Amino acid sequence: MKTKNLFKLALVMVLICAFAFGFNTTVKATTTLENLTDDSGITKTDNGSSSYTLKVNTLTTINLQIKNGEKVTLDLNGNSLDNTSTEGMPTILVEQGAELTIIDSVGGGYIRRDMVIPNFEGSQPVIRNNGTLTIQGGTILTSDQSCYGIENNGKLTISGGGITVSTKTTYGIYNTTSGEVNITDGRFQQGSVPNVPAPDSPLIVNQGKLNVTGGTFLNTTGNKVPSIADVTGGTASVTGGKFVYQDPNNNYAQENQDMSTLIPDNFELDSNGNVVEKQEPTEQQPTEQEPTEQQPTEQEPAEQEPADQESANEELDDEPKTGDAYSISVGLVSLLSLAGIVMSKKFIK
Repeated sequence: MKTKNLFKLALVMVLICAFAFGFNTTVKATTTLENLTDDSGITKTDNGSSSYTLKVNTLTTINLQIKNGEKVTLDLNGNSLDNTSTEGMPTILVEQGAELTIIDSVGGGYIRRDMVIPNFEGSQPVIRNNGTLTIQGGTILTSDQSCYGIENNGKLTISGGGITVSTKTTYGIYNTTSGEVNITDGRFQQGSVPNVPAPDSPLIVNQGKLNVTGGTFLNTTGNKVPSIADVTGGTASVTGGKFVYQDPNNNYAQENQDMSTLIPDNFELDSNGNVVEKQEPTEQQPTEQEPTEQQPTEQEPAEQEPADQESANEELDDEPKTGDAYSISVGLVSLLSLAGIVMSKKFIK
């Protein structure tokens, strides 16, 4: 109950920031592509057809406006943009009809708004997007005077980089009724700066269209507030990403965060906090093994091939013919006997 009350209180406070004072979407930035000077810390390359590349070379304090019809790639180049405007202007304003892509070719760059304006009336986001904003690198940092990291009234796509919310009653993204947000990757963190009161509001509040298919959402606030919440009338689809709560009061013990109100019925959090599609339980049918009958193997008597008669006869021709010799011997004996009888008769006469 205590956590729910904290969440409701934080939500009310941030909504007061947004609605009671009104959105300040008509402010003019002090720096445009036309008056960007060489000593601003940003190098501008004209690519033709209203297309430009901006490269940040050092920590730069700026209020940058991207105008209707302009198409800009902003490379943080490992450096950072800050904002000290006393008029409540965002660090970057993307007008309706303008396109801005933010990259960080080196890594470690960030964009923030770090100016306390007493009694200022109006929302003070780091980036206000009324056009088309694509974030592929860099980190958006909130501060005491940033009601939001990004106030989105147009189309916002995040496929890299991230948003870190480090102050109380602050949103990473406020997606208005006219806004569309698509998140495929990136790191989104609630609570990371030492000695700063932990945020107790959602990282993303959605009143428009929200589609999350990837990214890591990490809560280290000590309060189990959801990473994403719908306010009124918003439609959210969370079919991917990783949602983890790390309790700083328990040596950052990790557990999955409750996202059941936003995850469709056919998705769930696995043991690592990843949003995955539910798998229907498969019933494993017992496999019946039929007894195998072993048929006796009948061994056929080996048939002996008849010996080749001619070969046999040839072999016999080489042997002595004892039968023929015996016949000759008997004949000789008979002949001699007959001769003896004849001679005996002669002598007797």
